[in-house]
Amino acid sequence: MKKMTGIALSLGVLAVLVPGSLLAQSPPPLPAAPPPPMPAAPTGAQYYYNNNGQQAGPFTADQIKQMIASGQISLTTLVWKSGTPSWVAAGTLPEFANAGGGGGGSAVAGGCNGTEFFSDDFSQTTPDQTLTPEGTKLKFKALAGKFDFFTYRRVLSGDADICVTAQVPHVFKSAGDTFAGVIFGGNEGGDFEAFLINPNGNSSMLRWVNKNLDLPIAWHKADGLNPAPGAKNKLRVSVRGNTATFYVNDMQFATFNGPLPNGAGKLGVIVKSEPGRRDAWKFADFKATSPQ
Repeated sequence: MKKMTGIALSLGVLAVLVPGSLLAQSPPPLPAAPPPPMPAAPTGAQYYYNNNGQQAGPFTADQIKQMIASGQISLTTLVWKSGTPSWVAAGTLPEFANAGGGGGGSAVAGGCNGTEFFSDDFSQTTPDQTLTPEGTKLKFKALAGKFDFFTYRRVLSGDADICVTAQVPHVFKSAGDTFAGVIFGGNEGGDFEAFLINPNGNSSMLRWVNKNLDLPIAWHKADGLNPAPGAKNKLRVSVRGNTATFYVNDMQFATFNGPLPNGAGKLGVIVKSEPGRRDAWKFADFKATSPQ
């Protein structure tokens, strides 16, 4: 538009200064039409990362930063950014260069960093038909179509942060029919409350009381949850009084207002298998801490 306006002003000047015989000449070609406006840029780039040979995503830049900070992926993990030609190490992209925070420890970022009073690396687990220790991991396979759980003898009272890493099964058929989670409110009578995830990308809170099951927090999308086969997700339950707040990979999912039995109650893990098959969930780095 500026260029066309400039030409119009020049012709006006010519009309005053140049004899009419010259103005009778054929006008010069019109300037080329301006190019059409570029399409609106997307609100943000999308990212994928290499998860044991399979692409996982899409995620936002903030989600990738959270995964790096929590240790779920590293600065050397291959990522692809929409609009770029190839996969590169995450740390080579400017937006993630400082995401590691100087090490990215195994604990969930922002939680379970207080005084540790209980932990389990699963190396001393006694195997049975559902539990199989694998070094510092625990493979937990409930019977087909059933859910199974165990709780530790340790009973918590008062405020606490409970963290564990749950690995999605490498093979499953119906993502909505299998789940795993952390128990944070068990009692001696077998009742408990648990924070759950499934490979649908959803989370919920389960309550088991007098052999009756309900979901005080229904299944819905959990930001930060990686549902890909074999993906590792760090779960955290933060108990403060009668309130429990749930996090996946340090991204807040929901808050439940109690009452909670026995403060934080007994701790443990829970899994459920799909009908007709036994799904293999794995756990690592179980830890409970007092708030700082």
